[in-house]
Amino acid sequence: MLLSDDPLLQGTARAGDLDAIFEAIDEAIVQIDADWRVLYANDVYLRFARMTRAEVIGRTPFEFAPGFKKTIFYEPVLRCQQERKETRQISYSPFLSIWVRVRVVPYQNGSVLMISRASEDSVKDHLRSERAQKDELTGLGNRLALEDRASLLLRRHAPFSLVLIGLNDLKPVRDAHGYAAADMALLQVASRLSSEMQEGEWLARISTDEFAAVVFCEPGRLAHRAEDLLAVIRQPIELPAARVVLRAAAGWVDAARDARDFETLLKRCSLALAAARRQASRVGGEGPALCAYRAELELESRLQTALQEDLRMALDGQQYLLHVQPKVSLASGRVIGAEALLRWAHPRRGLLTPGRFLAAAQEIGAMPALDRWTLQATAQLARSLRAGGRVMPVSMNLGVGALGDPTLPERCRLVLDTLGLEPNLLEIEIPEGALVEDIEASTDILQRLHHMGVRLSIDDFGTGYSSFAYLARFPVQTLKIDRSLVSEIEHSKPNRKIVQAIIKLAHHLGMEVVAEGVESFVQMRAVRDLGCDSVQGYLVSPPVAPDGLDAALDGWAENFGVSGLAPD
Repeated sequence: MLLSDDPLLQGTARAGDLDAIFEAIDEAIVQIDADWRVLYANDVYLRFARMTRAEVIGRTPFEFAPGFKKTIFYEPVLRCQQERKETRQISYSPFLSIWVRVRVVPYQNGSVLMISRASEDSVKDHLRSERAQKDELTGLGNRLALEDRASLLLRRHAPFSLVLIGLNDLKPVRDAHGYAAADMALLQVASRLSSEMQEGEWLARISTDEFAAVVFCEPGRLAHRAEDLLAVIRQPIELPAARVVLRAAAGWVDAARDARDFETLLKRCSLALAAARRQASRVGGEGPALCAYRAELELESRLQTALQEDLRMALDGQQYLLHVQPKVSLASGRVIGAEALLRWAHPRRGLLTPGRFLAAAQEIGAMPALDRWTLQATAQLARSLRAGGRVMPVSMNLGVGALGDPTLPERCRLVLDTLGLEPNLLEIEIPEGALVEDIEASTDILQRLHHMGVRLSIDDFGTGYSSFAYLARFPVQTLKIDRSLVSEIEHSKPNRKIVQAIIKLAHHLGMEVVAEGVESFVQMRAVRDLGCDSVQGYLVSPPVAPDGLDAALDGWAENFGVSGLAPD
């Protein structure tokens, strides 16, 4: 049916008169049916299309304009056809070389498309609105643009997924090399991610360190798709004055299954990203930082929020305490030191180990306060052990960001002077990954601690990727081999070779080597035969309260005496 054949219009004008009106209007008008067949086109449209009426009527735009899907008209017509409501759009038409106003209204079972030249004022208003949906640095869409894009797909019930990617290392880059360098790194990340987008996919930057990708793939392939996106970020980034490697995490949501509106979609994607970051932090930042949304994350998020509130209340230190785990010499079996391990005596959840709350502490910025408490408590423990006749260094763990604090050496000096404790009875353990985040800053702080006489060790060695290259630069006395290498040393030849290489390298650099996580005499003999100096683990003693250390060591002395490892 033509527009002029509609009975509703018959009372206002004769059909011929209405057709004449349409021809006289300086606006292109096209009527299409539900199958996209053109039922009517006025002369203005035919002039725009540069076609005759016979070439257009009864055919679809996909037939007489094969590239129609890529034109500015396809999207508003499709939206009107699907949603049965009026759509409007202002766009630049390369074909017409002008800015046009596109209006599509539902009519009968199809729709009517009206195209006219856009006024200068309307174009300016449109450009201002378009800029509001663009990220100024990268040129990608922003959060507002993401909302429009995702909301449209959700209304259409399109099968898509949202992948949220969070960068972890922008602040160290900005602090060490400046804002311009951080922006350059972001531009490289945006370029790499954009090049990974497949046909129909779309990328946005929705916050300082977060990108969102609308992707189309089978749900079972989403983990691989997300890992591919993270892989391009992990490639080294060349800046004018440095070469940096950024770490990232990714969380995703299958929109068809887990979201009905944009806010729910983004919230659940954020929960998945936060879970991925927590998962990676539990293994020192070296584990897989990937997580799909699952319903349990809602509960985990509420529990995490409650835990963070409890942490804020507990920062006065009244709920914290230390357990201690001894280190013993493989040559004599005697205790040569101990590690102080932080515990949180939660009033409702019981005794919590760091793996249960450090991620929450990191998120609320509580790590500096925990480090300060642990430093004071460890020094007091070393003094107490010395007073009881056990003169040995007691080590403590620092948070990953502690080496970025230039006040750390002075705080150590103040604590030691106040307690009257010899510096060599305090040992600071640094996570391997923390050393390489900012080599120059780490070296400076470690040198200052070393000159004070504080002992230094590298914790969890063997889990990183670049510390071998920098090991000789750090003034450390002890290197602790990560328990993941020790646990499989009986059965894994590669692990044995890695442990042997680490021990040889450390001895060449004048360091002592401690094997962590030793739980059996077989593991103990294996690391001893490879040249390890000392061990720490449940075979010797689990972490115990300081007042239980003597009993634990008495039990160890008996076991060592009958183990066949004791010297003649």
